[in-house]
Amino acid sequence: METIKQTMIDDLFNSEISLIDVQSFSTEKYLEMIKNTDRVILVLNNASKDEKEIQQLARIIVLKAELYNRIKNYSEAFKNFEITIEIIKRSKEDFFLAKLKSLYGLAWTTARMGDYQNGLRLSNILINYAIKEKKLFGSYFIVRGACQKELGNFEKAERDFTIGNNPTYVTMIEQKGDKNIF
Repeated sequence: METIKQTMIDDLFNSEISLIDVQSFSTEKYLEMIKNTDRVILVLNNASKDEKEIQQLARIIVLKAELYNRIKNYSEAFKNFEITIEIIKRSKEDFFLAKLKSLYGLAWTTARMGDYQNGLRLSNILINYAIKEKKLFGSYFIVRGACQKELGNFEKAERDFTIGNNPTYVTMIEQKGDKNIF
C-alpha cells in the first residue's frame, strides 16, 4: 500500500504540477487534473498521518485550489486554500511553502471574488509571514496593490505596485524585515 500511495503522489506531482503553468488547457483538462488530486487526497486521508504525509496532503490541496482558480471557480479555490491552512495548523511542523501558497491563494482569490477589504487583510497577513520566513515575492504586493486600488487608496496602491514590480525593493524589505510598509 505504501508503494502504491507514493507512486500516486509522485505521478501526480511529476505530471500535473509541470503542466499547471500551461495556459492553454481546456476546462475539461483542469477538471480531469482535479479528479486526479481527489484520488490522491482520498488515499492520503485514509492513511496514517505522519508529518511527511501531512505536508504532501497540504501540497496536493494547494494544487487543487490552484486548478480551481484556473477555471475561475473561486469559491472552490478559496475553500481548498482554507483547508490547507487548517491542515497546517494541526501539524507539528510549519510547512511554510504550503502556507505561503495558501495565504497568497486566499488573498488573490478573495480579491478576484470582489471582497477587497478581506483581500487586503489577507495580503497583509501574507506579507508579514513572508517577511518572517524570508520568502517575500513581488506578486504579494501586486495583490495588495490591486485591493488598495479597488478600495480607493490610490497612493498605497501605487506604492505596492512599485514595490511589487521592483525586485530590489522586495529584497530590501525582506532583508530588513521592514514593517513600515503597512
